[in-house]
Parts: sequence; C-alpha cells; structure tokens
Amino acid sequence: MRNRKKPTPGTGATLLFTPLAHLREQLAAAVSQGEALPFRGKAVRLIRMNRRLKFDYNAPFCLSFALISMAVYLAGILSGGWVLERFFSIPGSASLADWTTWPRLFLHVLGHISTEHLFSNLVIFLLVGPLLEKMYGSRMLLFLSLLTAVLTGLLMIVFFKGSLAGASGIVFAFIILSSFANAKSGTIPITFVLISVIFLGGEIVRALSGEDQTARFAHLAGGLVGGVSGFFIARRAESARR
Repeated sequence: MRNRKKPTPGTGATLLFTPLAHLREQLAAAVSQGEALPFRGKAVRLIRMNRRLKFDYNAPFCLSFALISMAVYLAGILSGGWVLERFFSIPGSASLADWTTWPRLFLHVLGHISTEHLFSNLVIFLLVGPLLEKMYGSRMLLFLSLLTAVLTGLLMIVFFKGSLAGASGIVFAFIILSSFANAKSGTIPITFVLISVIFLGGEIVRALSGEDQTARFAHLAGGLVGGVSGFFIARRAESARR
C-alpha cells in the first residue's frame, strides 16, 4: 500500500490558529525570500475572513443632527405634538422678552411636522452635508446651522404669523454652499449662479404667488447664509486643497 503523506505542522493545521498579523509577516517574509507557499490559498482566504466591516461615523455633525431630528419627531408623536409645539417650533407671536423664546430660536430646526417633511429634509441633508463637513469641518457646519436657525427664527417673529419648524433653511444653506465646491477665491462659480437661479429663483416665485410664504422665506434666508458664507470660506477650502 502507498503511504499517504501526513500534513506537516505549520501549514494547514496550525494556520487556523495563527494570528492575522503574524500570518501577514510570514507571507511577506516568504515572498521576499522567494519561497514556495503551499498554503497560500488558505492564507489569503483567512486574511479575507479576518477583515471585519465596521460602521464609520463619517460625518459626526450631520449624522448627529439627523438622529436627533428623528428622535424629536418620535417624541412629538408620542406626546401628541406637545414636544414639538413647546420646544421645537417657534411661533410668530413669540416675544424676545420671554426667555423660552431664545432656546427655540435654535431648536426649531430639529422639529418636523410630518414624516414627509422630516425625510425630504434629511435626504438632501445627508447627501450634501457629509461632503461639506469633509471640506469645511464639523465646527463650521455647526456655526452655519446655528446662524441659519437664528436668522430664520427672527424672521418668523418679526414678519410672519403661525409657526415655523424644520431644517429646510439649513438644507438650502448647504445646497448653495455646495455650489462653491472646488471654487477659487476671488471668483464667482457658475455652479453658484445656476443653483441660485434654479433654487432661490423658484422660491421667490412661490413666495410672491402666496404659496406658504413662511417656508419660502426660511429657504431664502438659508440660501443667503449659504451664499455669503461660501464666498468667505472659499479661500480656506482652496488653501486646504493645496
């Protein structure tokens, strides 16, 4: 009878128990010395198996904003709208002499009145926001969001009746700001001109036609913040690309 060759230790048997880092070192050493790799197929498969996909919190500000907005919306549903009405919206009748008005100037952007309202904002927010956050940083987006929130809140108190809630102003600010991607300082990007005409021009027409003027002017205020800030931070982004 033909004697079958038993597997030698260190190839198949102990390979399963070899740490991934050591396995890579052994492979690199063997390749550099020109040695044959009888266990190469198994090693490559094990390396692939040991690679674990991990969730990446790649845009801290944008993801946190989206998660908080969804939590606020859920809290509003569970409370029958009380949370939204008392904390995460701002009425036109609010008075700056009332201390509760001041936090609502910032918090109203987290409140949304319906699922469609929430998702329509978050879809665009999460598409555009992470790219801007990578370009300008989380702090810059936080500052622009707070500025937009305060501006839209003050416009609501001074000029309009009813109530305002939602991140539409911030979304429009981000849309306009995104038109400055790869823009050079001292120039006016054509993308900025086109987006301004398409988005802001449309909002002006709708506002003048009497279609939900409160929301339209909130969009315009957000677009103003995005446009002005785009000119100021274009130089910073250009320097970072060099």
